[in-house]
Amino acid sequence: MSQSIPHKPTLIDILRRQLEKPIAMLHDIIKECPDDVWLVDDGIAPIWQQAYHSIFSLNAWVRDLSRPFDEPPFHSSEAQALVKGATPVITREQMAGYLRLVEGECNYFLNNLTLELLIEEEKVYGKIWTPADRIIGQIRHVQHHIGAMHATLRRKTNASLQWIGLA
Repeated sequence: MSQSIPHKPTLIDILRRQLEKPIAMLHDIIKECPDDVWLVDDGIAPIWQQAYHSIFSLNAWVRDLSRPFDEPPFHSSEAQALVKGATPVITREQMAGYLRLVEGECNYFLNNLTLELLIEEEKVYGKIWTPADRIIGQIRHVQHHIGAMHATLRRKTNASLQWIGLA
């Protein structure tokens, strides 16, 4: 009996696996952050604002650029820019719904990406980037903010959410 050879992943498959982890961690922090910590401003932007900033950036960068970019109806440029004291506070429900929408856009983008397109340079926000640059950059960016959100959770609750790794 011959064994079938497992599918050899493409670079797009690998990038997708890596992007799924910070998105899953964003889902967790939105769902699990205690209400009294969601709004805490302890010298860095509160968790709600960092989550929104991260999701908005994913929406702006990891997408098919030929499709229109729509800000959510509750968009706050101050919240997105991490301006201290930004209002109105975006609710947990709004944030969770927006993350599901952006996750769908990211999947649409990755599903329609080819290995050739992955390294094709294009002008985005005034600079030249490849889709690979944009995906990797957002993985790094979102993970940075997840680290800050987890640090706030640890300082305020003496606990943090689980790291989602490759295992």
